[in-house]
Amino acid sequence: MKKYLSLALSGICFLTTSVYAGEGYFGFGAGSSSYTEEDFDASDTGLNIYGGLKSNENLGAEISYTDFGMQEGKFHGINASVEVTGLGFSAVGILPVSDSFDVFGKVGLFFWDADIRLGSFLDGDDGADLLFGFGATNQLTDQFALRGIGSSST
Repeated sequence: MKKYLSLALSGICFLTTSVYAGEGYFGFGAGSSSYTEEDFDASDTGLNIYGGLKSNENLGAEISYTDFGMQEGKFHGINASVEVTGLGFSAVGILPVSDSFDVFGKVGLFFWDADIRLGSFLDGDDGADLLFGFGATNQLTDQFALRGIGSSST
């Protein structure tokens, strides 16, 4: 399952919006998620909700909920689908580039749950994996920012 989930997670890249309140922030995003294994290749739109706190200009902590959508296709000629959701907890390192732009990296744990359907057979799996990502934030106003992020799980 780790290979299965890793491939599903590695295809996700979010463009998000953030709202800042003091040193705390929250936001949401949407992006593409995909899964490829053998002859199964499918994608869907993933959704993400997150929030965090900055302890200073270079360090923060973040929690996120991600729904990777439902990837549907054929696996060896049989209808198949994969649906993955998860909760992430990350430490975030921030490098300010200017007053309104910074880059960041994050590392943490991602607790996931997967529902897998192959024909009429339904199975599930869950677990926890290392979560890591990188991105950039452009602060448009004191209260609003755009953020791009790519992330993966091992």
